[in-house]
Amino acid sequence: MIPKKQRTSANYTMNYKKILLQFLLILFACLAVQQVQAQAQDTIRLKNGRFVTGKTLEVSDEDVLFRPFPPIGNDTLVLINIKDIRAIAYANGFTDVFKGDEPDTIVLVSGRKVTCKIAEILDNSLLARLNNGEDERVTEFLLDSVSVVQYASGYIEKYNPLLPPTPVLVAKAAEPTKQEKPIPAPVTGDLAAVTPTKEEKKKKEKEPKKEKPISTKNLSGVTITNKPKTYIAVGAVIDSASGLSRSVALMEILKSSCYRHEDDTLTPVLQDYPYNNHYAITGVFNGSKSRFKLYKSGKKVKEFVVYDDWSAVNKELRAYFETEEYIPKRKNAPVSEGGQYKFHERNIVNMLPGTVENRVPHSMLVDTFRTYAVMKFYKDNHAYLNAKEVYGSYTNIREESLFFFRNSDVPWNLKKTVRQVVFPISRWLGAPLTYLSCAYQLEEKKETGAALNLYFASLQGSCSLLASPYERGLLKERAYTRIHHIYSQQQNRPHLAAMFSLGADLNKAFLQSAEARTERSKYYSGIQQIRSVSTKAEDQAREIRATKRTGFFVALLNTAGAVATAGVDDGGATSMAFVENAANTLNESLTAAEDASTMLADAYMGIEDKIDTRSFTINDGGETDMATAFLGREIAFYLYFKPHLVKPVLERFAKDKPKMQALLTKFYTARDKATVQRSISEIYTHVTIMESQIIASEARGIAITDKMKANF
Repeated sequence: MIPKKQRTSANYTMNYKKILLQFLLILFACLAVQQVQAQAQDTIRLKNGRFVTGKTLEVSDEDVLFRPFPPIGNDTLVLINIKDIRAIAYANGFTDVFKGDEPDTIVLVSGRKVTCKIAEILDNSLLARLNNGEDERVTEFLLDSVSVVQYASGYIEKYNPLLPPTPVLVAKAAEPTKQEKPIPAPVTGDLAAVTPTKEEKKKKEKEPKKEKPISTKNLSGVTITNKPKTYIAVGAVIDSASGLSRSVALMEILKSSCYRHEDDTLTPVLQDYPYNNHYAITGVFNGSKSRFKLYKSGKKVKEFVVYDDWSAVNKELRAYFETEEYIPKRKNAPVSEGGQYKFHERNIVNMLPGTVENRVPHSMLVDTFRTYAVMKFYKDNHAYLNAKEVYGSYTNIREESLFFFRNSDVPWNLKKTVRQVVFPISRWLGAPLTYLSCAYQLEEKKETGAALNLYFASLQGSCSLLASPYERGLLKERAYTRIHHIYSQQQNRPHLAAMFSLGADLNKAFLQSAEARTERSKYYSGIQQIRSVSTKAEDQAREIRATKRTGFFVALLNTAGAVATAGVDDGGATSMAFVENAANTLNESLTAAEDASTMLADAYMGIEDKIDTRSFTINDGGETDMATAFLGREIAFYLYFKPHLVKPVLERFAKDKPKMQALLTKFYTARDKATVQRSISEIYTHVTIMESQIIASEARGIAITDKMKANF
């Protein structure tokens, strides 16, 4: 300390520079610490425009557990409602965007506003979900009572003007007076000639009243009367990547457009064989390229390819129907095909076959599956809406949403092995079961065309399924049985009914065998092995992540100590000791984490060769499409894998079909593998030709001739 007498301007300058230098060093150290802490941080973008940085600890269906940096007040952990979050940008570069939570708004003609989520717009009404929870209910609003619909995307659709306010009339009180009833004047002139007498009134009351046209309303919102209408039938619209149906979404587009020509309204319906109607449309989505075919009176009149989603399809349809003088009554509302499938938990143990939760609308047809899978039934009679939302629910999920696939410490070869029994989720059991349940609901409502369309969609999903052979056979048996039941009630389709009865009998023969139960047990034993391995690896990866975080935290404390002791007059020894300790701690934790990660990778070296995940996916090698032959593939599948089980069924079917009998005899008497494979190929070709001829005839109302029967 310089004595007060000896202080000079030079001394003051030296002290000032020293203090300023210490301040700059502390500021630089704080910025460096903050920069270190800011690394590997997640960023949550809220819907109010604010950003929160920190670390995401857990993401559930309702909340996000978050550790903010810097801490908010005294809170080290914050629970944020997922409805308030727009997106989460993770430190590894992955961004999780939360969409679909913004509500739509309905303004009624009375001026009342209703906050909801628009589900579907029908001809005379619209369906909306008033809540966004799991127990959400669908409420129907008549379009006559709706003034404006404002969607979350900003799109506004106007329907009716607001009603003027009702004026309040104040009447003057008048003294009651007794008045005699006036004597009516005699009716004369032309009015007397048209005024009915008492006798004429009695005679008119006795006459039979004319019956009004019978009017019923189906689940799709289409009003069916005995007045002839012009229908556009929607057939198979399949997404080739996922194998899911998008037919109901196309039907909604046609309904929302409401094409009209004078007094005629183009009425969209869902059918299995659409070509017998005035207009028909089918299509296939293949990535960004989609191909659609439009038919008129059974003849193809237009084929178009689009490279966008439904907006481009709608544009092509409008251009064609304008040439047919059908003018759309209103603009198209955005088509919603459902949101991301809501996982109960996002651990890998809950994502494998046998433990994954399948949310399915309840019906008697799928009630049996609760014995063989984890089912969560909900009661909902909106079959079209549930079937439409299958596509969005089972395609809007990426593997980065799961810690197991997002974490870099989980060995890549283990990820590759497990990925094949988890993704794509469109092969989960829940998707075809939803189609099956919705089809049964429509069948009970006597909408057989729509029911058949969804039964075929269920069969399409069962071609490649992440489930045991038993569940696959049970699913197919239910769908084949219901299709056979519908066709058997139609007098012009007896042979089609027999073909689908064969499909049901083939799967029933397998289900009743001991082999089916054995294969199911073997299948889930293998899944249990994968579950055990993947769960252990996931737990170890979480431990490695905790080790890294602990090292960073201790290093952070030592860095803060170095900053706090930077001004101590010991030549910086204390500060340097803290810095050195921080570096050593961080280096030790990273080294330990790296060693653990290496040991984890070594422990699962060659795991892809030990577990053959291809055996966990049942695939019969084809696609099921309505109005096309596919039972030949079903027969070939069972002849190749279970020939002894289906022999009695096939012999019973071929009893009155001589050519089929000869082919079966050749197959069952074959001794070498080449002859067996050649016989299966011949049976497949024969059955495919036979089925194609039956579909081409009976679907058009043409009876099968004796000459055609002789070729069977």
